[in-house]
Amino acid sequence: MIPVVNPELPETVRFDWNVPAGQAGHSCMLIVSESASDPIQPSVRAINERRISELVPNNRQISLRNLHVIDTPPAPSGGASNGIEGMDVSNPDRESRYVDLIVSRVDLPKEAVVGFLLPTRNGVESEGMQAGTRKLSARERRLAGELKVSSRAFYRVNDSREARIRLPVPPGSTWRLGLVFNVPKIPPGSSVRFSVIARQGDRVLGGNTYIIRSTQRKR
Repeated sequence: MIPVVNPELPETVRFDWNVPAGQAGHSCMLIVSESASDPIQPSVRAINERRISELVPNNRQISLRNLHVIDTPPAPSGGASNGIEGMDVSNPDRESRYVDLIVSRVDLPKEAVVGFLLPTRNGVESEGMQAGTRKLSARERRLAGELKVSSRAFYRVNDSREARIRLPVPPGSTWRLGLVFNVPKIPPGSSVRFSVIARQGDRVLGGNTYIIRSTQRKR
C-alpha cells in the first residue's frame, strides 16, 4: 500500500517486491498513472483500447514489464544454470524497419553468459555484443529448431553493463529469438537477474526482466 503521493511537486514512489517462491513463470505488470493535468488520451477510453502494443508505446502514462521467473537447479557438480528461452520481438510500427533490444546485465556475475540466437545475421547491428557461433546440446538444438534460429547467428553480450542489438524486423512482423543464458554457481536459495528492453528510437515498446533462481535447498 502506498500511503501518499504529494501533489505539490513531482514525486516517484517505489516499493520492494520479493518474488514469491510460487510465482508464475511468466507474469505481467501493468502500471497506469495519470492526473487531471496529465491525462491519458481521451481516445483510449472512447474506443476502449486494450491492445498493449498500442497503449504502451503511445501513452507515457502507461508502462508494462514482463517478468520471467526461471527456476533451474544447478548441475550435480555445482556447475552452471543454463538454458534457452523463446522470445518474440514484434514491430508494431507501419514504417520503421527495426527494433532495438537493450540488454542490461543488472547483477549477473561477470562470468555469466547471456545472448541471442537469431534467425539470421543479415541486417543485424550491435553494440557491446560479439557475433559468433554457439555450440548447442542435443536438447538446445531441438529447441533452436522449433524457434527456427541458427547457432551460427549467436550474439553474446560482452559489455559489463549494457548492450544494444538492432533487429531488422519488418513493419507489422514478429521475429522469434532464442535467449541464451549460462550462469555459474548460483548459491542455493538465491537468484540473479537481467533485463531486456525493446525500443524504437525514443519510444519504448516493452520490457522483460529475467530472474534465474537456484531451486536447490540448503541441507
